[in-house]
Amino acid sequence: MVATGLLYSQVEYGRYEFTGTSSGDNQFNSVTSQPAFGIFSSFTRTNVSWGTAADVFNSSNWTTAASRDDAEYVSFSLTLTNPYTFKNQTLTLKFDSRRSSTGPTNGQVMYRFGSNSFASAYTWSVPTTSTQQIATIPAPGNTTETLLEIRIHGWSAGATTGTNRFDNVIIESSTLPLPVELTSFTAVAKGRGVELAWKTATELNNKGFEIQRTELNHRNIGSLNQSADGSMNQWHG
Repeated sequence: MVATGLLYSQVEYGRYEFTGTSSGDNQFNSVTSQPAFGIFSSFTRTNVSWGTAADVFNSSNWTTAASRDDAEYVSFSLTLTNPYTFKNQTLTLKFDSRRSSTGPTNGQVMYRFGSNSFASAYTWSVPTTSTQQIATIPAPGNTTETLLEIRIHGWSAGATTGTNRFDNVIIESSTLPLPVELTSFTAVAKGRGVELAWKTATELNNKGFEIQRTELNHRNIGSLNQSADGSMNQWHG
């Protein structure tokens, strides 16, 4: 038997879905749910205007110039709470993008950590049918920053009345901050079973531990509730 003690953290940090009617300036711009380890800002506009559309974040008055206007964008931020930082994280930004026939034909994702300068993560040609876009946002390996800001720009609109629409904006990470910091982990064969033992230094917002067995696929074979920091956990199976 191969037994694996896995500590899971949700891959998705958060998402904006913009569900709501098209009447009035209904931005519906709060993140669907706040994570336990950070706080998302509202999804907002800067120097562009609200445009009528249901269930999307729709904006007009994008520049008709052939280059990006740094003063025009939609944006959001994520601030991690102590003790988490963005150290060694590779983040993925996903969003659905479309424009009207006279909307901006070019788009760009800019990002920064803390008060550093903004850098480009992704550029794309904005389609007229909703299409998912994916941008990779790497954090410096030695960063201690806890703030991530993202701005999404559009330019080369056919007319200022043209619109740019976003939906299903998602931030994911392959290296999410885990709620548990391990100091030791052992696995010892006991007859036809195995004894797992591990000790934690910290347990922040941790509900408990899930023990899984893997042959071709992982399946749950046991669980333990959260323990006090610095305590030893044991499981027999």
